[in-house]
Amino acid sequence: VRDVAAVLLVIVGVDALRGNLPAWGRMFVLSGGDDWLTYETLARDIGLHGLWMLKGATLGHGQPFYFQPLYPYFVAGVHWLFGDALIGVFFVQRLLLGVVLIALWRLTARAFGERVGALGLVVGAVVIFEKLAPLTGLVLSELLYIPLVCVWVWLLVRLATDPAPSLGVAALTGAVGGFATLARSPLMAAWVLVLPLLLIALWRSGRAWRSALVVAVCLTAVTGLATYRNWRVSGTPVLVASSGGINFYLGNLPPKPIVIPEAHKASYARWGIDANAQTAVEFARQMPRAFFDGWIKKAQFTLGWYDAIDPALGRSMFFMVVWMLGALGVALMLVGAFGAPRFSATRLLPLAVALSHFAILVVIFPTQGDRLLLPFYLLLVPYLAVVGDAVQRAVRRVPPGATIVALVIAAGAGAGCAVKPDKDIAEARAALDAAAAAGGDRFSAAMARAREAQAALDAELQRQSRAWIKRFDRVDDLAVTVQGEAATVLATAADGRARLVDDAQAGRATESDNLFQNGTFARGLDGWSVHPQADATVRVEPGAEPVWHATWRKGNWSTIYQEQLLQPDTVYIYQAWIKTTAPIVALYWQSEIGRFFNIETSYPQWTRVRYVFVTPHWNGQPYRVGFNPVLMKGAGDVWLRDLRLTEARSPR
Repeated sequence: VRDVAAVLLVIVGVDALRGNLPAWGRMFVLSGGDDWLTYETLARDIGLHGLWMLKGATLGHGQPFYFQPLYPYFVAGVHWLFGDALIGVFFVQRLLLGVVLIALWRLTARAFGERVGALGLVVGAVVIFEKLAPLTGLVLSELLYIPLVCVWVWLLVRLATDPAPSLGVAALTGAVGGFATLARSPLMAAWVLVLPLLLIALWRSGRAWRSALVVAVCLTAVTGLATYRNWRVSGTPVLVASSGGINFYLGNLPPKPIVIPEAHKASYARWGIDANAQTAVEFARQMPRAFFDGWIKKAQFTLGWYDAIDPALGRSMFFMVVWMLGALGVALMLVGAFGAPRFSATRLLPLAVALSHFAILVVIFPTQGDRLLLPFYLLLVPYLAVVGDAVQRAVRRVPPGATIVALVIAAGAGAGCAVKPDKDIAEARAALDAAAAAGGDRFSAAMARAREAQAALDAELQRQSRAWIKRFDRVDDLAVTVQGEAATVLATAADGRARLVDDAQAGRATESDNLFQNGTFARGLDGWSVHPQADATVRVEPGAEPVWHATWRKGNWSTIYQEQLLQPDTVYIYQAWIKTTAPIVALYWQSEIGRFFNIETSYPQWTRVRYVFVTPHWNGQPYRVGFNPVLMKGAGDVWLRDLRLTEARSPR
């Protein structure tokens, strides 16, 4: 086993060197507003100013961890070893693929036997190098969390199968689980499932309670390092990270503004629920059908139906096959069919962690591409290996003639299931929708050609759905034609938008009604929120023209916030009257990235600030955008009145 593990690490090491040598001596620019720049910034703060990660504050006056804390320390440690260049981070992350592969191989072999473990090694390599390996050239926390969680599950299985479990292994298991939790704190949800299963698995050893208790104590002790740091730095004993509320809110965005009754606010305050989580909980109470429909869509997304969230994303056949085969492996294990190993508490440990991760994805997190899904799919690898072993055993029992017939049928079925280009089809539909949304029907020639190509595409899809031997070459060609004609429409529409921007900036354009809820502050603070970590006093001063007034001292710089659903490729006018005693970021708005009118300006006198902008294409779909009319750059006061967001329209 050690020899094979050493060979695997050498192979992965050579692969890491080969893949990263071209990056030697190159500079990387990390885009603002993205996780990679945040992690690198935090790592630099650790390297320059110490392990407390104070971000310029003094001890006792800082902030609790907002992001998951362990990964910045990992990046800082790699920089300490390899220097400032990111190639060191990328190289170590690539090496960790070998750790993931060995952990999956050994936990499968330990739980199901060496025969199934060998299949787990092969299946694990396919999943790792298909989905995880392409991410190793990025600065993302999953590249540390996934190795840790896989090693933790291997240690759990090792401990559960040891006839005389040692306290040392139990302590190591708990410690690794604690570090994995510091890399992604929602892993605590798995503790609830894992510890009882471990207790059951160890029951016959006579050391069940002692071993499980050591694991639980070490889990808690290591995770408690973050709690202690948060208390020392900020005076607030946040368990691990303070971002749970905002993630819960972003993962369960209400379709319209939520008004929270005062009685409910008092109840939430007693339970220590922050403002973002309060909104999400109220969404569930006031619109339960819409709330749980969002969970269903996120579950579909996690299982490969990306189009449940965005039709332009298509579907992941790879993930669909993985989870379906994993489910089949669990079923075979439960019934013991085809010689599959029978289920036990030990063999359910990887599944328990995988299902807890699935639940967290559905309940809390917004959809953010493949990377958040990977722990779920990697922990299904042992059960895919069970299916492979069952197939091998079944084929050995079937007569040769029947095996040949089965292979012919399988080949025919494969020929009849050519891969449909779902992504290209979805992109064609999205392009056509975007062209229509941009006023494409005003440009009749190109729009008519786009609609004709889309009709031909739909007809070809119908024809292929009835065919036994399917060919999608013409479907591909028609999808490209639709996108090309739609691009022509969008280019023509862009010229019209440019003229509209000129009209809006010159004051010639007409405007829609104000899109902001309570933009005049006539209803006080209704519709506007303050970040829970902002140390600020916010109020509305009454009068003929009410004035919003904030006194900001420290903490999060967001003192006024509202969300609106904006249309793609559309001209908007964002304006307000502003007065400040400190520098601010003026007229900020956040979609996939942040944008603003001015980044650091003071307005000692009342000033009318006006910002004309055009929204991105956003796959031709409306996008929920967050607006901060002001973001504080220093302690002081800020006043606002007559906040307006309108859609610009051509002069009549």
